[in-house]
Amino acid sequence: MNKIDCFTAAIVKGIVESDDATKHFGSLLGFDLHKQIAVRNGLITEDERVTAFGMQWYAHQNLKGLANTRAYFWRPQDWEDFPLI
Repeated sequence: MNKIDCFTAAIVKGIVESDDATKHFGSLLGFDLHKQIAVRNGLITEDERVTAFGMQWYAHQNLKGLANTRAYFWRPQDWEDFPLI
């Protein structure tokens, strides 16, 4: 497993809230890497659907509480550590 960071969380948040995995990305340069981290950690599927575990993780991490902006605008204290539950 790879470390979950704000960009991996952004993919989950984007899919759950707007069915758009890229919604919180300013550039898609690193998107595929973060998507694969989300897939390997069981948060989403390859076809960008949130898993049951991903929904549980979304709720537990309170991703809904993060601003609807690009992920790099989120305050570090809001995303520094997104451990798996």
